[in-house]
Amino acid sequence: MPTSASLRRVSTPRHQLGCTHRRNLSCFIRLDITWQLPQLAMKVMDWLEHTMAPLLCLGVAWLAPTVALTTKDELSAAGLLGAETKNEAMQCDIDTSGPVCLGSRSHVLLPPAMPKGLVGFWSFDKSSALDSSGNENHGTGTILAGPSMAGQGSSAFFHHFYLEVPGTDSLRLHDFSYTFWVYLIEDRNSEDTSQGLRACPLLRKGLDSQVRFPGEDGRRYAAAPAILYDRLTKRLRIELLTTTGEGPDNVETFETHARLRRGRWFHLALVRIDSQRMTRLYVNGVLDDSHNTNGFMQPNREPLYIGGDALSHDKCNLPLYLDELRVYDRPLTPDEIQAEASPALAGIEPSFVRLACFDCPLQTALQNCPDGYHLCNSLEMHIGGYQVARALGWLQKGVHVWSHAPTANSELQQGSHSTIASSQAASMVQNPTPEPAPPSNTLGLGLCCANS
Repeated sequence: MPTSASLRRVSTPRHQLGCTHRRNLSCFIRLDITWQLPQLAMKVMDWLEHTMAPLLCLGVAWLAPTVALTTKDELSAAGLLGAETKNEAMQCDIDTSGPVCLGSRSHVLLPPAMPKGLVGFWSFDKSSALDSSGNENHGTGTILAGPSMAGQGSSAFFHHFYLEVPGTDSLRLHDFSYTFWVYLIEDRNSEDTSQGLRACPLLRKGLDSQVRFPGEDGRRYAAAPAILYDRLTKRLRIELLTTTGEGPDNVETFETHARLRRGRWFHLALVRIDSQRMTRLYVNGVLDDSHNTNGFMQPNREPLYIGGDALSHDKCNLPLYLDELRVYDRPLTPDEIQAEASPALAGIEPSFVRLACFDCPLQTALQNCPDGYHLCNSLEMHIGGYQVARALGWLQKGVHVWSHAPTANSELQQGSHSTIASSQAASMVQNPTPEPAPPSNTLGLGLCCANS
């Protein structure tokens, strides 16, 4: 009987596995190998039929030209057997580029469909941080399973530790999109901002070169990009390393308007359009901020850190769940982001509301509504505007919210005081007991609703 070590590699143009048994007791595997190794094929078939036939029946339509069989000793030496799995030594028993059919083709195993430009996808549904995009950007570190955002599979739990993805060329990007779900866990100990770092990374591509390469003079920042959570303001901070081609590289930062509350899932999408020097951040599919940088992206070959990093993991008291992390080598369109984030707003489409301004007068709120949108009226605020504003942390206690009676937005945006006065008068006609009109210098929150 041949040993598994002698079957280390069998190369044939095509294999076909069928189910049969000479005594009709059960069905197992009949290995039909082409003319290259006929004697070895007969020995293997005879051994399988006499020793293991009652155990299993497997039908395979066809396999790729190479089937590699690895011995148990080799698996143990590679670290694939035991309590922990090391992703850098991961191997496959069978590698096939085509479909695998089971049960007379009643079930077909196929690789998942991949959207255009996907260079990294970590679902965290497995015990290891496997990259399901096919680019082999597997992460190192142990995954602690948490509840899934969608109710199926699992998320990754992070608290004082992180995952590290090696910095390959496929992640060295000028244009990119990072999308993922995050859930900040309610914990009284972690809410004490007097202890630990104030800004904790959720995602970070690279570290300080002074830390990465000790002994060098000076301090050169290398994160491109970094998404951090401010534990005090509850806002997100985005950091980018850019260059103008003249002088040293520059670190550019901006903060979100949204405030991420604990105890609920948020969908985040960071999009970079480098040719326009534009960075956009979407929260729950809603455009939160669009930031123009002075320079162009300066990508690096540093690792991608998930849930923390090597500098701050022991100083950041921020327990969280993170799920469905995707990296694209292109800027996603608003429709793609809104479709992925649609479950976050509980039935309200992300395109329904746009942020006009914070702490602004009425005239500014009217002028900031883009084409296809108008300043939300009271009815639209109650059927979805207030819910979106509260979910994103825009609506705070004591904040005045601008609204108007249903009137054509083109008339409102002309900027004439008579139009504003007529709008307020129309509001008083519809509401017999309106609240007192705010003073002319009052500032408020402006929300734009989509034209029906």
